[in-house]
This record gives sequence, C-alpha cells and structure tokens, in this order.
Amino acid sequence: MLWRRIISMMLLSGALSLQAADSLKIVSWNIFMVPPVVFKSCQQERAGHIAAYLKAQQADVIVLQEAFMKDINQQLLERLQSDFPYQTTPTKKGWIKSNSGVWILSKYPILKQDFILYKHRKGTDIFSKKGAVFAELHTGKNTLQLIATHTQSLGKFRHVREKQLQQLKTQLADVYYRDSIPQVIIGDLNVDFYDTSAYSALTQILDVDDIRYTGSTHSWDGINNQLAAKYFEKIQETLDYILLRKTPENKATLLPVKIDTPVQKDCFCKASFNDLSDHYPLSTMLHFHTP
Repeated sequence: MLWRRIISMMLLSGALSLQAADSLKIVSWNIFMVPPVVFKSCQQERAGHIAAYLKAQQADVIVLQEAFMKDINQQLLERLQSDFPYQTTPTKKGWIKSNSGVWILSKYPILKQDFILYKHRKGTDIFSKKGAVFAELHTGKNTLQLIATHTQSLGKFRHVREKQLQQLKTQLADVYYRDSIPQVIIGDLNVDFYDTSAYSALTQILDVDDIRYTGSTHSWDGINNQLAAKYFEKIQETLDYILLRKTPENKATLLPVKIDTPVQKDCFCKASFNDLSDHYPLSTMLHFHTP
C-alpha cells in the first residue's frame, strides 16, 4: 500500500542520514601555490580548476599544503567558503614573510585550534613558517582531532624531519590526545612510503596505524605528472599521508587512502603541462564507532 511505501522510504532516509553522520570524508592536497620567485606558471588558472575539483569531492574536511599565495588563497576561499565555513588559515606570525602554507577547511565547527612552528628547518624551508596546525571538530554527533602539517623537504634532511615529527607529537598530538576522540595526522610529510626505514620511523614517532593506499601508486610522480616532470627530478615517491593515531578504545576506522590523478584536457596558459599540482590529492573516509 502507498502509506507503507512512504513509511519505508522515510525509515530508509533516516538510516542513510544516520550513516552519513557516522562517517566523514577527508581530502588532502599539496596544491603547489608557491611564491612567484619559486614558480609562477598559471597560478590563477590552476587555482580555479583546483577549487572546482575540491567542490566536486563532496568532502567534509579539506587540508591543503603549500597554500602560500595570499591572492590564490582568497580566490579559493571565495569558491569554497559556502561549503566550508569553518577554517584555520595559514599561520603568518613572526618575522618570516611567508606563511605556513597549511590550511584546514571544515563543514563542521572548529571547537579548538592551535599551531606550532617547527624549531628545526633547513635549506629553503627556513623562509617558510613550516609547522603543524591542530583543529578539534564537532560533527554534531562525534568529535574529531586533526593535525595538519608539511614537513621538511628533500630526502637528505631526514634527521630534521624526524625532529619535526617528534615536536608535533609532543607539543600538539600528546597535549590534546584523548582515548575517546580519534586523532588524524594529515599532510605532505616528505617521507617516501616505499623507504621502509624512514616510513617505519614515521609510524613509530607518531604512534599511528599503517596506511593503506588505493588508486595511483605514487602521490609525487616525476615521470607521469607533467608539472613535476618539467621542473623536478624524474623520480616517483609517495610523500603524502592521512594517518589515524592508535587508541586503546578504537573509536574510528580509516578506510584505504585513495591517490587521485586529476588533469585538465588542455594545457594551462600555453604551458606544457595539464596537471593541477606536482602532487596528487588524497581522499579517504573515516568511520566513527558509535554505540
């Protein structure tokens, strides 16, 4: 009968809404919006395509790295603010003119936030305010802690990176840690997943579960990514992560992290590449374990 079908549809709709409330989609991307002195090809045009890609993901949380450019950040904000009204903008305190480049955008209210500046930096990284951003979100039913970062670049500075990760752990992750609240660490960590020794050290320092990837086999591809291949070494690495911290209460599960490879049909600004960034974006679902 019609009324029974209506009731069944209402119950199904309620179940789907509950399921959505118990899950959260996270997207992370190093968007390579660096100062013109480093790279200035097609920033504005790439930003428009990046914003369109991010809106299409229907994410709950977006974490960006290398969002250094003020005008580009404004352009992205104008495109994304209606979907992500809560955010922690790239930190720019202190004497260094560049900001941290790390940006969290959320559909849900940010209850707490914090930032640390890394004490140890080498090479060109001394000119950016590299550090880590903490945000605690409340979805209406669940609470989640995010720590977003972009650590020391270049493989030869492993010792610096590990000092940064230790600082992140002691000054942010451990300070706000609660057994009952999932804690997710996100960003371009500049640690190659396929470097067994470096990856093992990363997971031990941060006390996180092993990551599982799907999609492309590399998040930084100096062979197939036209932008990376044009300006950087011809190597392939997986440097980007979405990691779930271990907890005794096991309050959440992180699904395999997908490495996507978005490109545009035509090359940008008559340039010889059509990739949106030198890094590929990551996405995953976090499922809360609720009674």
